[in-house]
Amino acid sequence: MLSSCGLTLADGFSVRITVCDADASPVVEMLAQAMNLARGNSAKKTLYVFTTPRSQSPVESEDVIVCHIAPPKNRDDLVTQAMRVGLALAHDAQKRGGLLVHGGLAEFHGQGVIIAAPGGTGKSTASSRLPKPWTSLSDDAALVVRGAQGEYFAHPWPTWSRFYDNGPGGAWHTSYCVPLSAFYFLFQSPEDMLEDLNSSQAAAMLIESVEQANRIFARSLTPPETHNNHRRQFSNVCALTAHLPAYHLRLSLTGEFWRLMEGSLELSRASSSFPVNATVAASHETDTKAAPPGVAFSGNSMYPTIKEPDYLEILAYGNTLPRRGDVVYFRSPGRGLMVVHRVMAVRPDGLVTRGDNNPQNDPGIIPPGAVEGRVIAVCCADKKRGVRGGAAGMMDFFNARVLYRARWLAAGIYRLFSGSYPLTGSLRFFAPRRARFKFFFFGHMPLGHLKIFINSRCVGHYQRGVWHIAYPWRLWIDPVKLEKAAKKYEAAKTQWREARIASRLSP
Repeated sequence: MLSSCGLTLADGFSVRITVCDADASPVVEMLAQAMNLARGNSAKKTLYVFTTPRSQSPVESEDVIVCHIAPPKNRDDLVTQAMRVGLALAHDAQKRGGLLVHGGLAEFHGQGVIIAAPGGTGKSTASSRLPKPWTSLSDDAALVVRGAQGEYFAHPWPTWSRFYDNGPGGAWHTSYCVPLSAFYFLFQSPEDMLEDLNSSQAAAMLIESVEQANRIFARSLTPPETHNNHRRQFSNVCALTAHLPAYHLRLSLTGEFWRLMEGSLELSRASSSFPVNATVAASHETDTKAAPPGVAFSGNSMYPTIKEPDYLEILAYGNTLPRRGDVVYFRSPGRGLMVVHRVMAVRPDGLVTRGDNNPQNDPGIIPPGAVEGRVIAVCCADKKRGVRGGAAGMMDFFNARVLYRARWLAAGIYRLFSGSYPLTGSLRFFAPRRARFKFFFFGHMPLGHLKIFINSRCVGHYQRGVWHIAYPWRLWIDPVKLEKAAKKYEAAKTQWREARIASRLSP
């Protein structure tokens, strides 16, 4: 039975994963097989994996990582716990400037690239289409680490979805690394096209991929730990996108998109250094109190003005003062957490604030010294829009409240009638002409996801025999097409299961 295994990363960090009790042993065994980890080693740090009560766990320190997991009850639970141990390794690498990214890792003549797809738009398919001399190292996740000289390396990471429901599984050489040269963010398009992204755009898109890769681990964190985790992720994302090029790759179903990637890599290799965004680079060398670089927003208190995980550009006030209607970035006096809310009133002793989606003002008064700046712009994927303040900001606040009430009323009316009358597709003849509905399958059988898109926006998914479609798109979609897509998906799943059974029975 496995008692320990080890991993060494490109930044010189080495860790020994040690089993603390019998229930943790099969979890570490699965992790070692999936990551091709060596059995036992001398390392700088030790990761203790245990299933006993937390009171009996080792004390976490600079040389010790503690990972508490639940005793696995079945194979799927075993996969989940193994994934949690891997996330603990990635979380520790994040403290040294690394990031676990939801994207495929590929190698071309010694150069590593990460192919990310916000919202799940085909990175696995794109990775499988890469021809020689391209090599696909992983199609779901990659661990990025920062070397001593500021260079970045990427390690392949397991595709854990392949292990669920007695899936085929697999093994990834996690110890192998390649110098990271570029990021490519994929979007579906009728034709292949490559566009440069600046550092702000790349950071807004990369933070989404990082959030997706670390979402399960983040659920176990306390609110203060979650806040510190987001700040560290944002800082690492800014440093990474400031030193590496990023591209918006529009991907068709039949084009040779890799030729565009090869051309961009040739250009970057010929260049002596990658361009660095002056604003982002400078923000790491200055005091955040004087010039906050920006934040990755989380939560729903500012919906629909700001959504999670929008990237917010923040400007210090300097000699000016906050105004009623400004969206400000401040430290909450009660809990000490950083908050983004709107100024509802300016008083001599401080500010009265409120989230656009909150029913009432925040408790207490925000002292002027707690305000670090105001939000001037919001970046989401490849889009950027300004955030107004003052009287115009209050107008945006009231518009947001009206929109919120209208959506709430419309959703209530829809729920009232949807129970007695099937409204699906009732307005399909009045759908916008530009609205093109398409069905795509993402992932690996049998745990992939069947999703429906309108143009480039995901509006619903199919799960356990039921379509879940956002309002009001449900009214415009033909139910016959939904039924055909669901039957095709179920038939493909049945065929996959029969093939698996036949392969087991064959001699």
